[in-house]
Amino acid sequence: MFTETLEVSGKSSILKNKLIHYAYFDYNIYKQKRIKYEQLKAQEDFDKNKKATPYHLYIKPIGKFLEHYIIKLGILDGNKGIIISYLYANATKERYKKLQQLHNGEQK
Repeated sequence: MFTETLEVSGKSSILKNKLIHYAYFDYNIYKQKRIKYEQLKAQEDFDKNKKATPYHLYIKPIGKFLEHYIIKLGILDGNKGIIISYLYANATKERYKKLQQLHNGEQK
């Protein structure tokens, strides 16, 4: 299983202020990053023998969109909020498509 870790060379401590973290530079990079994380989650789910149901493939992505757009206030970010919410929904759908493929023995 793949996990991300932070490697520190030297002393570490707690930050006093917020850290502005630019994890992506454009739409395609962010989209690929979201899908990669969801594929890793699909592999974890597969290892736990979880299954993808129609709920996971169709309803859960809609819920993920609404979570990011309304609950996490993406609506306040205009078009960027819609795009990011869509990317989360799309990545969620890709996660469960990948899980389904793993159970069907497909390699993609």
